[in-house]
Amino acid sequence: MSVQSTSSPIESLSDELNREEIADHAIPSIEQIHLDEYLEYLNNGAQNKIDLAEINEPWIQIQKDTFLACANQISSVLLGALLFKSLGNMYPPKHVTDTKCRPDIIAAFEKDFDERHVHAWPQIQLTGEIISKGRNIDAQRRQAALHLYYMILARPDLYVSHGFLLDDSKVTFFAGVTGHGIFDISLKFDDEHLRPLLYALVNHIYDPGKFKDNRYKIMFNPQWQECEYTLSLQMSSGRPLPCNKFKAIYASSPFATTTYIFATSEPITINNRLMRVVKDQYCRVTRFDEPEILKHIHKEREIPGVVELLHDEEWETPISPMLSNREETPMSSNRRVKRRLGLSQRGSEFMSIKTVKAMLEAAYDILEVTRYLRFKRNVLHRDLSVSNIVVNATSDASDTPFNIGGTEGSQDEHTRELEICFIKHLLGESSNPQETSTVLIDFNRAERLDVKTDITHARIRRTGTPLFTVRAVHNRGPFPDLSEQLVVLAGVPEPSLTYQQCQPERTKLFDNIRTDYLYPGDAILTRHEWRHELYHDAESIFWIIFYWFILANPESGDTDQKIKVGDWFYFVDTSDCVSRNLLLLGLATDLIGTVLHSTFSPALMLLSDLAQAVYPGPYYLAKDNPRSRPDFVHEVFQRAILNFIIKHKDKDFISLEIGPKFRRLARDIC
Repeated sequence: MSVQSTSSPIESLSDELNREEIADHAIPSIEQIHLDEYLEYLNNGAQNKIDLAEINEPWIQIQKDTFLACANQISSVLLGALLFKSLGNMYPPKHVTDTKCRPDIIAAFEKDFDERHVHAWPQIQLTGEIISKGRNIDAQRRQAALHLYYMILARPDLYVSHGFLLDDSKVTFFAGVTGHGIFDISLKFDDEHLRPLLYALVNHIYDPGKFKDNRYKIMFNPQWQECEYTLSLQMSSGRPLPCNKFKAIYASSPFATTTYIFATSEPITINNRLMRVVKDQYCRVTRFDEPEILKHIHKEREIPGVVELLHDEEWETPISPMLSNREETPMSSNRRVKRRLGLSQRGSEFMSIKTVKAMLEAAYDILEVTRYLRFKRNVLHRDLSVSNIVVNATSDASDTPFNIGGTEGSQDEHTRELEICFIKHLLGESSNPQETSTVLIDFNRAERLDVKTDITHARIRRTGTPLFTVRAVHNRGPFPDLSEQLVVLAGVPEPSLTYQQCQPERTKLFDNIRTDYLYPGDAILTRHEWRHELYHDAESIFWIIFYWFILANPESGDTDQKIKVGDWFYFVDTSDCVSRNLLLLGLATDLIGTVLHSTFSPALMLLSDLAQAVYPGPYYLAKDNPRSRPDFVHEVFQRAILNFIIKHKDKDFISLEIGPKFRRLARDIC
């Protein structure tokens, strides 16, 4: 499983684009909640029956400048263990994303306080923001919501995270529901319901009931200044298995498919295999789920290049009244379950790759494994991205090659016996054809082509990570339209000798396909049901390769060779297919210019060959045209990549390590 870097390549492109701005775009619109609903939720479904008049306490009057004192007074009446305090100029450390986001106020338990540090994010129970004079109120509302964004990512044990915003006349309470969104309610300082609501909130933090997941125990290690997690796995025997010394290495999407990933340097043994990674995720109930897909893939034997599942479980999440009262559709059709997977492999993210050779080798092996999955397991991944490819993976898999069996009921009439063979063997660097350190992960959007295909199983037509989503999938139909343009149809490169020897059937199947042209009059759209196919995964791999290349900055190179704004805009503009299509066409026809750092300019020809193969798509070709095969683009890509590595194996650029910092974005348009 990928160990995520502390900063995204996208974020490092310009001074103006930072992590908080990216997170801000992911914050949904904030919905209002009624007082009775919120109180019922805070009391775990029971009606609020707190009568503060029965408590013999000279209550402090609630105002903006006394709010902390009032909150601490209520806390002391309850247990006195929860402290509300201002952070001043300090920011909480140890967030899984390494954010420097700083709430004005936090609430945390006194027992977690250490004189040597500010409370770490996983220790925070509530965040607060104070509106400053001259600041835009809407902007500060978003800032308060941003704190919840990060708190949800820092607290996998909470189903709901809490915050508030103070202004001169009122306080606004925020509830961030993991996997769903944010709700708020505002009360004036003189509102008679304010103190009971604050009391209920503090009491809820002490006793969150079903809204706290006891499968997690979070401990801060003061010696190492880091948080450790004990994760409780529910085994088939019915007994829980505590897994100690896990660390959070990744968290994302707090209001969608919220994902938490934990890893340990002391693997847990499950069924005689070592579990290194635990992935927890809020998943919608769809046709397929990730455990089902992975069990199918590895049903007969472990398949190299695919993450291995060692444990899985799922449970219903508590749906608060605020959600159940607002659902316009049946809860079952929009509900999320929380799913836990125990996985074997651990590695580094794709963007940690340091050389052109290693990057292209990883891309080749992902092409190989996705091709195998399509024809031998009838599985499409459908969400290839730099986050879903792990390199330099640690595994305890056997090094013994295996013989691939026959196809399992494939729907493709062209399917032949395809041997899985990774690039190290083709380059003569391994005697084992199945040796690879590249692993495909995150199959939660994958689908099988051989089951659940009837109309009673609704298909998700559009899926993928936006930056790597292909044009036709974004368009939800064939794209581009070739009926009004002359299009070059790529030929298949000549295979290397080792490729011919190891892949004789592929070589024969795609032999003698030369460069051709498709004239507008011959471009007739083939009528068939639209669906995601293997060639879409190939286009995603193209964008992954392009992404690495455009950001790559040589260690000793000229760091002033910045990325042109126009080139970057065409790539990142995912609002429609047009910009991405223009970029692809420019690369295919060599009209785009120098898009890479000059050190890597020899790779422009490779990018051009790949772009030319993927640009047209198969939609306007006859079904018996070999270019309409699902694996045609894969074949072109794999031959071209292998040939490129062999041709340039002695050139300096192919093994030159890139620097720790990515290329930056130019400030001017030219």
